[in-house]
Amino acid sequence: MEFCSICTASFDAGDRLIRCSGQSCDLVFHQRCVHLTEIHMRAWLDDNVGLFWCCMTCRTDFAPVARKHTVAEGEEGEPSAAKRSRMDLSPRLPPEVWTMIFQHLDSRWLARVRLVCRDWNELVTTQPELMDRFLLKLGTAQFVDNLEELRHLLALGEGYTRAEINCKDIGKDRPRVAWFAALGQSLTTLTCRLINFGFLYELLRAFPNLKRLTLTDCFEYGKVVKPNYELNKLEELTIKEIRNKKNGWSIFSTLKHICPRIKVLKFGEDYNEGYNELFNYIHSFVLAVAKTLQGIKITTPLFGLINELVTMNDLHLKRLTIDCSEEDLLRLIRRQPTLERLHFLGQLSNVTVFEEIFQILPNVKRIKLANVNLKQDPRSNRQNNFARAEFIRVRHVGSSDCVSGLACCLSSSLQSLELSGAYLPSDGLISLPQIATRIKSVSLSGCKVERLSALFAFIQQSQSLISFELNWLRVKMVCQTDMPNAASGHSGIRHLKYHDQSKDILRALFELCPAVETLDIVHDLVKKDMVKMGQRWKRLRSLKLDGYSGPGHRLSIECLRPIPTSFERLTKLHIKACVIPQEEVEDALQGLRKEVDFSIQYTVHVPPRRRMDLQYL
Repeated sequence: MEFCSICTASFDAGDRLIRCSGQSCDLVFHQRCVHLTEIHMRAWLDDNVGLFWCCMTCRTDFAPVARKHTVAEGEEGEPSAAKRSRMDLSPRLPPEVWTMIFQHLDSRWLARVRLVCRDWNELVTTQPELMDRFLLKLGTAQFVDNLEELRHLLALGEGYTRAEINCKDIGKDRPRVAWFAALGQSLTTLTCRLINFGFLYELLRAFPNLKRLTLTDCFEYGKVVKPNYELNKLEELTIKEIRNKKNGWSIFSTLKHICPRIKVLKFGEDYNEGYNELFNYIHSFVLAVAKTLQGIKITTPLFGLINELVTMNDLHLKRLTIDCSEEDLLRLIRRQPTLERLHFLGQLSNVTVFEEIFQILPNVKRIKLANVNLKQDPRSNRQNNFARAEFIRVRHVGSSDCVSGLACCLSSSLQSLELSGAYLPSDGLISLPQIATRIKSVSLSGCKVERLSALFAFIQQSQSLISFELNWLRVKMVCQTDMPNAASGHSGIRHLKYHDQSKDILRALFELCPAVETLDIVHDLVKKDMVKMGQRWKRLRSLKLDGYSGPGHRLSIECLRPIPTSFERLTKLHIKACVIPQEEVEDALQGLRKEVDFSIQYTVHVPPRRRMDLQYL
């Protein structure tokens, strides 16, 4: 059965079906929806004369012409009218200019831009910054207040790849499932909130290409018809919360039939309430998809489920995110030695468990430990067991200063390292670049170093490092001789985030990092600092300043005045938490080039619990 692309209604027995003549276009319409008269229809049905008619997607007005000449070229080699109508409306403008124009449109207007011509459609689909806006949000305002407008919007829904549907208070005003036909051709990611199971199952039928599904606050209401279809492309399923847990178990038995090839399964809520009734159905669902399942995320302790996961012979995980005890973690990863990604949300305080993780998972590529609290160092002969780890994130909470935060980070394959609250001994920092020769990104937040000289040596020696983030560093021993020697070499860091009040570190970064292109800084800046930035960081393209870096530290007008003349390559300037009046900021930045993307975010400073952000664009 076919549906009209404008009104989305089906065709009755007496309706004429109008099909677009555009190349590779197969859209169909009612005669009344496209305003074709009987004169046009008679011309179409005549044996000798055809009507070349194209929809708005193909940008061609209908005109009665002979079929043989619809795409012919003129005698002098000029393109035909049909070909000229498909050409870019403004060939003089380069694609970069059109991209800048389209960046000012929201997703709804971008969807219409894609229907203008093939060139514009290709331009939008090949630009990630434009495609990221294709998130369709539908809620009470559309379902209740503007249902007719929603119907026309969904008729143009093809092109959206992500959608969020909030069914709060829609009652009987829900849209017809047939309206979602166009959207279903391109939609791959769907989030549903406050939707009853019956409507959910009807809706999912319209999305055969769905790959990721998230369900939040869903519930069972009324009689539910068992679906007779499968979502064979669905790979990732997230169930954050079920409203009526006593009857909510039915969703798992249904999903077991319509989602047979799940690869990633995420549970995002506390199932303690009514968990005993739900457990058998959750277990049955996991068991049904165990052969294809590659990743599981459990953010709240589900003790019975963990016991069942340990005994499943068909389960071969590559990714695991879990909150459980240290003992349960070891039991589970012993059965999954091929894990490539591990994110442990529980507390890790037993050094023996810490060491055993190294032994069990020799092939892990990404590891995140969210709550490490060790009182002694792991044994040195097991430090380098993460030989294939490419990404490591460790958050230390209360670990002793005798515990090196670099104990699990000495991997020759390491590319990204994020440490929080860790103690960084000098010998570990200095030796890290010699082992992790491919490291590209480092983030240190709330960490403690013995001496600044070790940190500067690490920056100089990490030749592959391009992104560096430093937040509120603590120094155990401050020495005036710790300032770096620029003659020993420079760093290739291009992306720098510096949130600290140390002038010594800032001056060192001026000397060590001449290639900085993007800067996010929270610091008590003065005019001299800004002038120095312009002198040292000639390649700076993006600058993000914080107008309020703490009590008594506010960005001054004098600090802003050097910006227009100091950064010749600047293309983006953002000031957040600004407390300076807008008129004074604009006065200080007079002379700023027009091509610089400039924005300000104003913050009213009140107690943290009552803080309110006002954004000026």
